[in-house]
Amino acid sequence: MKSFITSILFLIILFSGVVYSQQTPKSAFVVNSVANTLSVVNLENHTVIEDTLSPGQGSNPNHLVLRNGRGYVVNSGINDIMVFDIPTLKEVSRIALPNGSNPWAMEFINDSLAAVSYFLTDSVALVNVKSGKIIKTVRVGISPEGLKFHNGKLYVANTGFVAFGVPYEVGKVSVIDPVTFTVVDSIRVGINPQNFDVDSKGNLLVACTGDYSSIKGEIDIIDATADTIISKLQPNVFVKSVSVNSADKGYLAVLTPSFQAGVIVYDFNQNNFEKDESQMLPGGEIVNFDSEDNAYLLDPGDWASTGILRVFSPEHQELHSYPVNIGPIYVSIYEPEASAISGLNQPVPEDFILLQNYPNPFNPSTNIAFYLPMSQQVSLEIFNVLGQKIRTLFSGFLPAGSHNYRWNGRNDQGKKVPAGVYFYRLQSSEKEMTKKMQLMN
Repeated sequence: MKSFITSILFLIILFSGVVYSQQTPKSAFVVNSVANTLSVVNLENHTVIEDTLSPGQGSNPNHLVLRNGRGYVVNSGINDIMVFDIPTLKEVSRIALPNGSNPWAMEFINDSLAAVSYFLTDSVALVNVKSGKIIKTVRVGISPEGLKFHNGKLYVANTGFVAFGVPYEVGKVSVIDPVTFTVVDSIRVGINPQNFDVDSKGNLLVACTGDYSSIKGEIDIIDATADTIISKLQPNVFVKSVSVNSADKGYLAVLTPSFQAGVIVYDFNQNNFEKDESQMLPGGEIVNFDSEDNAYLLDPGDWASTGILRVFSPEHQELHSYPVNIGPIYVSIYEPEASAISGLNQPVPEDFILLQNYPNPFNPSTNIAFYLPMSQQVSLEIFNVLGQKIRTLFSGFLPAGSHNYRWNGRNDQGKKVPAGVYFYRLQSSEKEMTKKMQLMN
């Protein structure tokens, strides 16, 4: 009875959160590293607030995460994280980090805990974002940057940067157990790994930049079950980041050998380039997507004047462009519906809960969210109306808290499935829940 009441109260809180979150329109939040500000673009009425928030002079904001109605800005220059409220766009707190650590990136493990990479101290910290306290710090490789929590593990990109003019050390990816917060494995990758993304098959993609000289960049594709490299993509450019949409098209922010910046596009299903270095899209450091697979590219220009946020359709047609401020370096997309199901500031229920996918019906992709009361082994699988399993979205260990996975309407072989009714099942050793969804033409 207690478990039932807790679950009902939890769903009431969730519903309230859905209604509240819809007060904030679909928006793009842009980090301007040179201007030390955030710009917010209202993607519904196409207005721009160039300097809605400033972490402070010399803050050098580097990364931004949106979660549970809050924004978290990682400030490399002043060694802290600025926390702001998304609906009001007001700063609510600061999380102090060690002096001289040069925090680089942030990745949530669950609703309360996030990992932060320290570029200058070769380490990663586990931070309680609600209390603002550092729980534990672990040494990793040399000059870590990007982080990715995937398949129940935290991956850390160790760039191997020692000093300007000094050759890079061997690129390595550290694998951290999120429960003990200890390094359990190390994967040797290409030179200067900087960031990650995950494809629809659950593989981890590592963007290895190269040394900006004789060694060009590559994308190392890692089987996240065995933590071994299964293939490589080696374009003749320096690769700064990789971002993959729901159709497994990788948007690579690159520098050409002549140091021209842009974005190339590689189809990991067809194994070919849709846009190569001869026909690059304009862009700089990172690409992000909305639920319709529109791509958001940051064009910093000369890094001394106003930058541009450009929005491209999946067919690479420019839809909109918005002036931001100097040195745009990172963009996050806020969508009220997706945020409503990705987790709120609520207590974890006593039993796991599988939420209805959103949107439903859907095309081309949908989000599936669930909540775990404790760390456990789970699987999230998709079945057709004949009961045949067509896709495994996740299978492995996850910590307690909220989790969200996206299905792009493709099977385990990366092929599109026909429109119709499908079922998704969340299963542990003791429990299972199944819900129905519909894929439209």
